[in-house]
Amino acid sequence: MSVFDASPQELKEALTSVRTRVFALDEPRRWYSALVLAVMIRNGVLAEWRDWRVEPPRGSDVAMTPATMNAIAQMFSCQTSALLRPTQVSGIVAHMGHPASLILDPFRQQGRGQGAAESFCVVTPERRRYDVPVSDSGWVWNLDQAGTWPAPDDTAPEYKPSGDYQQQQGIHCGWPADQLFALGGDDAATVMATPRPQCPKRDQVRRPARLRRDGGAPELTDQWICQLNERQCAMKEAGSPSVGGPRALVPDEAGSSRLLLTPGSFERILDDANAANQPLPRIEEFALIVSYLHRGSGSALDFNRVHQLISPEHAVLLFEHRTGE
Repeated sequence: MSVFDASPQELKEALTSVRTRVFALDEPRRWYSALVLAVMIRNGVLAEWRDWRVEPPRGSDVAMTPATMNAIAQMFSCQTSALLRPTQVSGIVAHMGHPASLILDPFRQQGRGQGAAESFCVVTPERRRYDVPVSDSGWVWNLDQAGTWPAPDDTAPEYKPSGDYQQQQGIHCGWPADQLFALGGDDAATVMATPRPQCPKRDQVRRPARLRRDGGAPELTDQWICQLNERQCAMKEAGSPSVGGPRALVPDEAGSSRLLLTPGSFERILDDANAANQPLPRIEEFALIVSYLHRGSGSALDFNRVHQLISPEHAVLLFEHRTGE
């Protein structure tokens, strides 16, 4: 059935299960990057090039940081009351200033503020993040517990979406799409699959490091750059065993700020994320989460909400499906 009900306890169980599976992957942040890209494509924010044999489309003028934030908000924003008890005098909601809405980021790694306690990251409209222990009395699934907030070392740092979409962090590549198309499908696919340490466009140069705090002249350091655009390569350290991240996002032509996703990007990103072939998150649990948060309660949840956010062909790659689905 596409419509179902769920209790707060079932929400907690789905969040815990999905996150456990994501964190068990070799590179959880890569899986999360692929998820965010899938939402961007579904929304028409990011262009996708699907077939090497077809001339690439015009790229999208997309600023990745706000686009990433918007995609995360579309999946995980909710009314505060859908997650937290607003009536606690000294609880987490009061500590945050009684925001009307929040973002729950279940895949944000543990940050500062809660020590070793298992927690979920919640984000206020001002983009301050709080790592709230799963056992905190403020959650709707802990109505029978008492407690107060804040934790002694809570600092509420700024919430910043991952920078994995830039060239020096991981999945951006300097090869322009029109040049890849000119190579032909087989050669273009080989370029995108080649580990960055073996890339013929990767070059080592000596450049000034960051400015020194004492005002002195910065020291020169060896840096790996891309000859195509002079930007720092994701494979930055000589002798590192890392491949520097899979190639996915490219400019549509040399010097362009317009981006598109190349054919096979999801497969390359997920191969990097899940080299050990661990079980992927279950789509029915993710559907429960995004529908629950979107609706603001656990009644009449719509399984199809997940496919409003992510196209079925991308969801097949990102999630484990039950037999027969």
